[in-house]
Amino acid sequence: AGIKSFISSHWLSVKSVGYDFFVASIRLSLFLYIDRLYLWELFFTFFYCQKLLKHALKYEWRIVTPSGKIKWLQIYSMPERIENLDVTLLKRKNGDIARHGIMLDITELKLAEARLLEQTSQQELLSIITQRIRSSLQLEEILNITVTEIHKFFHGDRTLIYQVLDNGTRLVVAESVSAPWQSIFNAIVWDNIVPEDLYKKYLQGNLYVLHGESASELELKVISLGNEYIICPPIKAKLAMPIINNNQLWGLICIHQYDSFRYWQEWEIDLMKQLSSQFTIIFQQATLYQQVQIELASKEILYQQLENELQQKKVLLKEVHHRVKNNLQVMSSLLRMQFRKTPPEVKILVEEYQNRIQSMALLHAQLHRNDDLDQINFYNYISDLLVNLFQCYGKSPTSITYTIDASNISLPLDRSISLGLIINELISNSLKYAFPTGIGKINIQLLQKQQQYHLIVADNGIGIPANIILEHTDSLGMQLVFSLVEQLEGALIHDGEKGTKFQVIFPVWQNTH
Repeated sequence: AGIKSFISSHWLSVKSVGYDFFVASIRLSLFLYIDRLYLWELFFTFFYCQKLLKHALKYEWRIVTPSGKIKWLQIYSMPERIENLDVTLLKRKNGDIARHGIMLDITELKLAEARLLEQTSQQELLSIITQRIRSSLQLEEILNITVTEIHKFFHGDRTLIYQVLDNGTRLVVAESVSAPWQSIFNAIVWDNIVPEDLYKKYLQGNLYVLHGESASELELKVISLGNEYIICPPIKAKLAMPIINNNQLWGLICIHQYDSFRYWQEWEIDLMKQLSSQFTIIFQQATLYQQVQIELASKEILYQQLENELQQKKVLLKEVHHRVKNNLQVMSSLLRMQFRKTPPEVKILVEEYQNRIQSMALLHAQLHRNDDLDQINFYNYISDLLVNLFQCYGKSPTSITYTIDASNISLPLDRSISLGLIINELISNSLKYAFPTGIGKINIQLLQKQQQYHLIVADNGIGIPANIILEHTDSLGMQLVFSLVEQLEGALIHDGEKGTKFQVIFPVWQNTH
């Protein structure tokens, strides 16, 4: 028995041989051109299919032609079904195995699949590298991650990033280097300034590619590393990717090969181009972040300086308030000493003046104690003022009780002085005239209603006599009250039906008033 065959011209072109050579090769061995990487798989398949001769066979072979080319074949083989003949295990009587088969050249399909797989792998790799680089916004960390990841993937002898300085020299700002080559991190490159034509290409985002057996350059010929000068070996292969920032060449990412010539694959160059686009965006973001951090740091320093100056002014202002309070108390003491031997009616006048001085001194005393040197807490102030007035007039808070409602009300110093003097005069009048029996009640309220403040000073005493017209009284205290209310741009309302009630209404001023 022999092999009956028809060999088409297309099939001979697949095998890259002539007809006679191909027929002879088949008679010598069915596996003449089978790629040795697939031989064991093929033997296993044939061994397995001998037990499955009733079934169709589909298999892919990779072959190596005499010219060295790799080709892929897809083989379909199926048993011949013969009716009305004596066939045992699909063998003819003469012993031939009855099968029919078709071989297809699927080399282009396999190459397309390989390219697709390669592109997918590149995209996955690009995604991994980009993700690692994006893991930080610190520029120095991003540069170090970049050289580490690129060096790990491309397996060059040295991967570095150097910054192009204003004088044309370059500073190595990040590096990943393989043994036995010496590190040149922080080195300054003096030789081989970037040519103008190459500089323009870099600005356009083009890569610099050096490869092949005839190509070589003495890159980084002389560099200074501290106090040392180093001569670097010739570069036999190089990939350089520009770093563009604000339309200027900030620096370059370079892969150097020293020990052997290297031909950069097309997919390696494409990967670097894609990485260049991603890195440019990340670099610009990191640069912007670094600028913001620098501005924030400078503003923090300025803020600290202003805070220190403000603290110094607070200390000075506290000292001013302390001295004003002391001076007012000195004035009050001088009045007491000057008029201590005067008639009783003069002493009463002196005490009134002392109380007015003391009402202002209490304001400065509170500002001296407060952290806020511009606002007076009126609840605390009125409480201190009442204690002072009760002591001055010899009244007991158990006999004449009082209530204060002035929570969450704070006023600046200039308005507080006017309001404090008004409260001083009204309460002084109540303590002097409202309670002839020595028993009574005083109510003080300071409230804010929309854009107005309402000060209410009321007592349940004997009230104001009907024949006294407050607007025309000769009382210095009431004249002072009307004058101070006018300064506050307010209005004074009084009611004498059930005791005495004074209400001062004045506007809420803005800070710019």
